[in-house]
Amino acid sequence: MMVVDAKLVFDSAKTGGLMGARSLVGGDRSLLFSAGPMVVDLVVYQGADDMRVVHGQVVDRADEEPVVGAAVRLGSESETVATDEFGQFTLSTMLPFDQTILSIVAEGADEVRCSIPTTGENAGVAP
Repeated sequence: MMVVDAKLVFDSAKTGGLMGARSLVGGDRSLLFSAGPMVVDLVVYQGADDMRVVHGQVVDRADEEPVVGAAVRLGSESETVATDEFGQFTLSTMLPFDQTILSIVAEGADEVRCSIPTTGENAGVAP
């Protein structure tokens, strides 16, 4: 099995606000990654305490069907959870929340790694 680094194709922290639209509440951040046959949609919630919650969905790029039963892990120390029947998962971590790697392993596919950037990073969105 190979490891594939996902490309960040959307980051709400890198976009300007829309005229007349309200800003994201509490600094929550939306990220969209693309890697091989998978698309990974994430929202990173910043709690009032020292917790960060990452909620996401993994779908197959070809048919836009959810990837069910994929093993998802945040960093090297966290628990592994499986995506549900909608391809969704939720993980949490304590601060500091430096750049963290989200790993996804689905049956019959290469491991996909998504680098979740910190808010202050200057790395851009992939073209």
